[in-house]
Amino acid sequence: MDEFELEDNLEFILQSIQELIEDQGENNPFGEVNQNELLANLVNYDQDNLMPDVSVEDVVNGKDVQGIPWEKMLFPRDQYREMKMKGYKNYQNLSYAREDALQDCKQVERDGPYYDFQYNTRRARLSIVHFQLRNLVWATTKHDVYTVHNQSMTHWSSLNQISTELINGDDCIIPKQRGHGSQSVSMVQFTTMAVDNDLLVVGGFHGELICKRLEDDGIVFSTRVTDDENAITNSLEIYQDPK
Repeated sequence: MDEFELEDNLEFILQSIQELIEDQGENNPFGEVNQNELLANLVNYDQDNLMPDVSVEDVVNGKDVQGIPWEKMLFPRDQYREMKMKGYKNYQNLSYAREDALQDCKQVERDGPYYDFQYNTRRARLSIVHFQLRNLVWATTKHDVYTVHNQSMTHWSSLNQISTELINGDDCIIPKQRGHGSQSVSMVQFTTMAVDNDLLVVGGFHGELICKRLEDDGIVFSTRVTDDENAITNSLEIYQDPK
């Protein structure tokens, strides 16, 4: 974890806390909190005690699963979460009440062991510019994860701990295949992707569609599915022709 990345994460936490304090005013559980004091505690960490990855052993020994140095802050993780949950409102665009939907949902045990923590890494970087964008993280095996970081489509291997760039959206992308509507695209901001059967398919904010064989260099096919002003490619699916 580099210093700038950690400080960005801590700044985000600080901003969230300040927004909640402003919303709740004197009713917040922390009382009067000075923003400068919060920032000083957030960024005043011991770099030598921070590791880029967090293992099961680290968590057993008391390290935070996200690598956040809560011991350097004015309040613990549980208290921050309590405050966040009191002021945070989930985004909803349903035509019916959440309570009505819950009646049709299967009830599950909250303490059920659905997942086991293995490790947390910050070497597999990703960035999602809008919360409604989907499929920007794709795991094809236990060890292969595909992510989007800024203008780069990358592959992360948990076996060798290496992140490899597959497509750079800032480049002028020239496809190998000609015809069938194939055309070059450039300055692509990725909005969705799908990975299956050695094929990576990526969509962009301006209707771009890019196809790449994972085992080959270069781009097999690229085009724009439409020239409409609001042509966001928001979902892709790969399937085999039944014929």
